Parts: sequence; C-alpha cells; structure tokens
Amino acid sequence: MQVYATDKSGVWTGESREVGHKDGRHRHEVPHDPPALTGNQVAQWRGHVWVVLDDYPIREKRRDKVAALATRRWQAEEGGTTLGGNPLATDRTTQGKITAAFVKAAADPAYEIGAWKSGPGVFSTLNAATIIAAADAIEAHIQACFANEATLSAQIEAATNETELAAVDIESGWP
Repeated sequence: MQVYATDKSGVWTGESREVGHKDGRHRHEVPHDPPALTGNQVAQWRGHVWVVLDDYPIREKRRDKVAALATRRWQAEEGGTTLGGNPLATDRTTQGKITAAFVKAAADPAYEIGAWKSGPGVFSTLNAATIIAAADAIEAHIQACFANEATLSAQIEAATNETELAAVDIESGWP
C-alpha cells in the first residue's frame, strides 16, 4: 500500500512510501492517492478527502519565514544578556550549569562558587544571591526571546499576501 506524507496542517509534502501489511502508518500519512496538481497548487487532507488549494506560494513563504524566525530566536536566546552591567552567557551549556547552581543556591543561602567562568580568562566568585539573580536574568532573557518569537509568528501566520508577510520584521523586538 502506498501512503502519502502530510505536514501538521494536512498539506501533502510530495513524499510517499510503500508500506507492507506489518508496517505501521505514521500519524501524518494518508493511504489515499492525492489528486493531480498543477502550477502552485497543493493537496490538503481533510480527514476523509483531499482538497486542492491554490494559495501555496504564500503558505510556503510563511513556512520559510517561520523557520527563519526560529533560527533568529535561537541566535537571540544564546546571544547573551547582562546582569548588573556585566555580560552573562545564555547558551545551552550555561543554562544547564546555572540551573544546577540555582538548585544548590536556593537550598543553601551560604552556597558559593569560587571560580565561575564568565569569559575567556575571566573568573568570579558568585554567592547564592548572585547565582539566583543570574538564573533569573537568564530565564527572563530566554522567555523574552520566546515571547517575541510567538508575537512575530502570529504576525507571520496572519499574513494573507506577500506584502503583509514582507512587513513582518523578524529582526525586531529581541532583548
């Protein structure tokens, strides 16, 4: 049996595969042949029937812009922030390390890190209050990045034409 892959919105990705009677069908695979398409048309599975859509160019451009937005959010998220005017890394490694330090600092107000590396050759002593403040600053920075991505993503999805889509500036609003 041939199955046809769709994205989360049910739009056929153009991919298909043969499955045997013992093979499982994935959630986003349809066991019915999609219709013949021309030009920029796409087929969308609506639960029991394929529907032909003519607005694929804007849908495809929205999808590309959402992907570019996710990359831009990641860059902002990992780009760092400041605490008391001092640079503070926000990359995934630092997030994990500060989370572990936060857990210890929250449990023991006397906890201290004697050599926290904050840059090439730069080490600082951090007390529990500073560790908690750093964790809070990193968490606030990360959440601000995701909030901005959510706002811009909604604008992208609301765009009904190329002019509206081009007006969404994915470089704006980052902390």
